[in-house]
Amino acid sequence: MINLIKIVEGDLLKATEDIIGHQVNCRGVMGSGVAAQIKRRYPAAFYQYSAMCEFLGSTALGVCQVVEVSKVKYVANLFGQNEYGRGIQHTDYDALHLALESLYKRAKRDGLSVALPYKLGSDRGGGDWDVVYKIIDKVFKNYEVTLYKLG
Repeated sequence: MINLIKIVEGDLLKATEDIIGHQVNCRGVMGSGVAAQIKRRYPAAFYQYSAMCEFLGSTALGVCQVVEVSKVKYVANLFGQNEYGRGIQHTDYDALHLALESLYKRAKRDGLSVALPYKLGSDRGGGDWDVVYKIIDKVFKNYEVTLYKLG
């Protein structure tokens, strides 16, 4: 099987791919990391995310919310953790897996390219990158995905 995961150095928010995916919590807070950058750059992604958190709360775990932020760009809010904070693992691997599967299906259906942050769910979310990488590899086994790693 050919590995279709590309790792590139660069800024995720400057990605040329159609969809920028990132992990979010279920509390309506995009306060740090990639989420805070997305909140500033793509306010529509934050507003729709916030509304979903208010409506669904922790039952949003596992959801992939795709928000059109321009005619050629989407943000995928991947509900992979319930809470947030430093020092403990918040990433729920099963929820992240479900959200990534939904992202994959949407991207494949619409022929859209996908960009994710390198170490998705493993920095602020506290997950084990080896576990998360295996999930990404399994979900996107037949579809190219680009991981953006800050240089």
